[in-house]
Amino acid sequence: MRRKNLRFLLLSGLLAALLGCASAPPGPWRDAAPDASARLWPEPGPRPLKVGLASLLDVDFSVEGKCDSCHGASANNWEFEYDNILDSAARELWPEAEVLRFAPGVPPYDENDARVDSLTRLMRSWSGSGDGVCEGVDSALVAVGYRVPPEIRRAAGTIAGRYGLDLLVLPGRTAVRLYPSGNTPKGRVEIEHRATVWDLKRGEPLYRSCQNRSWKSSGDRQIDRMTSPLVIIPLAADLDLLRRGWTPPEPR
Repeated sequence: MRRKNLRFLLLSGLLAALLGCASAPPGPWRDAAPDASARLWPEPGPRPLKVGLASLLDVDFSVEGKCDSCHGASANNWEFEYDNILDSAARELWPEAEVLRFAPGVPPYDENDARVDSLTRLMRSWSGSGDGVCEGVDSALVAVGYRVPPEIRRAAGTIAGRYGLDLLVLPGRTAVRLYPSGNTPKGRVEIEHRATVWDLKRGEPLYRSCQNRSWKSSGDRQIDRMTSPLVIIPLAADLDLLRRGWTPPEPR
């Protein structure tokens, strides 16, 4: 069922409706560690690989105009939609792994464990996975080595040691702008989205993505719901390329 869920997203009219009408001005920018494929999908060990999905926090969300019928237009709804679709994508990408939502109150994590969000917020604060991730990143998927500050490496190591995770998918800065047309849930969507995938034990990212996307509604598609695939589908496509044994070119 999980495979069918993501395959439906990738192959259905949703993909054509979103990406067919979308543009990315400019970008997207993305890069990966030279050995990202082997470290993201290592040889089977004595226990299953554990992949954590950090929650998307603090989406900068706004509706730029009147839309009385945009009932799904809220940051909370967008974050909920994103987290669920990312979960389906991750279970498709790591079918043999244990995929866990890394969020307070989501089993096996205690709702009173404030360190979950504080550690991921600290990792997002680094320019290489936060606002500065786009600086100097090429539009081609190329190989890059990352220099991570000691405090960020320690945060990653704490997550690995305390929570038993190997990899962490870490959404970064996200801004969503809806531009409704004629007080209807039609019009234009603009999304800025940053994401990294971390090798927690080594304390460094294996993949980074910086997307600026825009999309105009068509047919019965609405701007107030199911727009997070606009950034999740390209992210999943890049990771699938790595899974299939991507051989990195040198940075330009």
